[in-house]
Amino acid sequence: MEPGIIAADLEGTLTTGATWRGLGRYLLEHGRSMQYRVFFLQNFPLTAFRRFILRNDMAVARSWLVNMARLIKDTDETQIRSIFDWIVEHELWKNRRQDVIDELKALQDTGKRLILVSGAYQPALDSFARRIGASGAIGTPLEIRNGRTTGKLAAAINIGAVKVERLHEYLKGAVLDAAYGDTLPDVDMLSLSQQPVAVYPDSHLRAAALQKGWRIIG
Repeated sequence: MEPGIIAADLEGTLTTGATWRGLGRYLLEHGRSMQYRVFFLQNFPLTAFRRFILRNDMAVARSWLVNMARLIKDTDETQIRSIFDWIVEHELWKNRRQDVIDELKALQDTGKRLILVSGAYQPALDSFARRIGASGAIGTPLEIRNGRTTGKLAAAINIGAVKVERLHEYLKGAVLDAAYGDTLPDVDMLSLSQQPVAVYPDSHLRAAALQKGWRIIG
C-alpha cells in the first residue's frame, strides 16, 4: 500500500521568515551590500504602491521573485546551494513554526510522505526540505545554463493555479491525505486534500476555512 502524502506550503506556514529577506541579509553580510541597497531603492516604491494602494500581495510576490533572481546571476550551482543553506539557517529555520513542524514530523513517523509546495525559489525549498526530511519539494526554479544562474526563472512562479497544477503532476493520481497552507491562494491546494489545514491563516483564508469547516491552527 502506498504511503500517504502530505503537502505543505513554506513561508507563513512552516516559518514566519521570508526568503527575500534572507537573501537581502546574505548580500548585506557577504560584501554585496551596495548591490542590494540599489536594488531595494529601485524596487521599493512600486512594491509599496502594489501592497498598500492596490492591496495586491500576489503582484508583490511575483515582482520580487522575478527581480531578486537577478541579484544572484552568474552564480554556480555549488554556491547557490551554499547561499540558500545560509538563508534557511539564518532566516527560515530561525523563524520556524515549531508546533506545525512537530505535527508534520509526527505524521512522517507514521510513514506518511511530506512534500513542500511553495512559490519560494527551488534551492530554498530543497534546503528546508532536507532539514525536515521531506520527500520532495516543488518550488520556483532558477534558470541554470552551463552550470550557472542566468538571473531569470526557469518556469512560472509556483503560486496559485500553477502550484496546484504542479502538485497534481507530482501526485500522479495518488490521494493527498492532508495539506497545510496560510493564505487564500492556498485554498485550491487545500481543497485537493482529504484533511485541509489552515495554518495561522490570513483573514481571507480564515473566513474560507470557517465556512468550509476546515481545521485551523493558530
